[in-house]
Parts: sequence; structure tokens; C-alpha cells
Amino acid sequence: MEAKKPNQKITRTFLKELREQINRKLKSVAEEHEIEINCGNCSYGNNEATFKLKINLKNEDGKVMTAEYENLLNLADLKGFDINGIYTLNGRKVSLEGYNYRAKKYPLQVMDLENGDRRKVSKQWFDTNVANKDKVYGDGYKGIVNNGK
Repeated sequence: MEAKKPNQKITRTFLKELREQINRKLKSVAEEHEIEINCGNCSYGNNEATFKLKINLKNEDGKVMTAEYENLLNLADLKGFDINGIYTLNGRKVSLEGYNYRAKKYPLQVMDLENGDRRKVSKQWFDTNVANKDKVYGDGYKGIVNNGK
């Protein structure tokens, strides 16, 4: 008896398209359970592929609880800064998104509030603009927030 081979090969292009379809289908499941689900990295051979499936819980505000966001919450408790504050980076308004304690040069993650771009910023920026309470208020006024220290 002769062994039968598959009709197609697993290719990078095929897997990219498949990942997009999987993520679209997972979106409804994620909404139903109020979580974040993402089909991510993939390793593959000629006849087999394995995708990484990442699931994150959301907090009461609907914010996805990543490891970096949880690290930021812990840092905020330790240093006493406003995690929901709006800060300035190169003249643009940004919000804090996460903290990667293993990244030595650029440990903070921020999101540009005008266009949604995410950026990594230095510890020096954090110390100057966040830890020292340099904050931008809703009307654009830039001032120092005093927390009693």
C-alpha cells in the first residue's frame, strides 16, 4: 500500500491568512466572555503548524490586563503616581499603558492619545514627567500635581 501525501503544503502566506481568520472568529468568543483572545506566533513544518493563543482578562474599566499593565499598577502603588493621568511626550498627549521591568533603557509603554500609536519611553522621561508629577490637565494646562510630598 502506497502512502498518500497531502494535497497542499503549509506556507507562510497561508498561515498569515489563517491567523487573520482565526482572530476574526475569536473576537465574538472574546466579547461573549469579556476577555481578550489573540492568536499569535506560529511555528510550522511541512505538515503541521502550532499557533500561540493568548488570553487576557479585563478589569472593571474594560482595560486589558497584560503583564506590563499589571507591572504598571504595582509601580503606581509603590511610587504613588496617577496611572490614569495624561502626560506630555515631545509635545503630544500620552497615557501610560505598561511597564516592562526587564527593559533597562525603555521600560515604560505609552499610547499617543491623538492617533493611538504605542511607544516605549525611557526611565528618564518617566522620572521627569510622571514621578515628579508633571501632568497635563484636560484643558491643556500643564502643572505640578502635589500628592503631599
